[in-house]
Amino acid sequence: MGTISFFRFLILFFFIVSSFDIQAQSAKDYFISGIKKDASGNHADAIIDFDKSIALDSSRSGTYINRGVAKAAMGNHVAAIRDYNKAIQLNPKIMDVYVDRGVARVKLKEFRSAVADFNIAIALQPKNTYAYYNRALAYQNLGDFKEAIKDYSISIALDSKNALAYLNRGILQHDMGSKTAACSDWKSAAQLNLKKAKDLLKKYCK
Repeated sequence: MGTISFFRFLILFFFIVSSFDIQAQSAKDYFISGIKKDASGNHADAIIDFDKSIALDSSRSGTYINRGVAKAAMGNHVAAIRDYNKAIQLNPKIMDVYVDRGVARVKLKEFRSAVADFNIAIALQPKNTYAYYNRALAYQNLGDFKEAIKDYSISIALDSKNALAYLNRGILQHDMGSKTAACSDWKSAAQLNLKKAKDLLKKYCK
């Protein structure tokens, strides 16, 4: 290779490397912009930014997860699940994506598939209160009240300020004939300023 050709090769090489750096930064910029827009409730524009980020760099599982979350916020749970699936293909060890996909499946009334997702999330992070809480919701919808109560109890043990877990466990306790336990749960939820729990206390626990 002659001297001139060699220098032309070096210039071309550094130009290509620089262009990748710029491209990666642009993908990051769109991602950050999407996060900010989604946090402000502007889900549609957030999705557009995540689309642009993925077009520049399709290797980031986090971008698919956040685009899925934005789609779910707009009620498009089927499309959200497609993004969660892609994120899992890229990185199967992220606990949050299994919770997100499980929640989307609950919304679609795919309760058994949701339980399977929450099982994986719990295996990855055994002390995650949200995974237990959402698995309890899935069990509750399946009519498996004993498993639901068990999971609500674990969720509460992990986070004693989970008002919805107290509320829902109380509803199940009441439906199963345990008024004292139900009222105790609703009292705990009411102390955490959950209005529905206060209403249930007035109605059933006089």
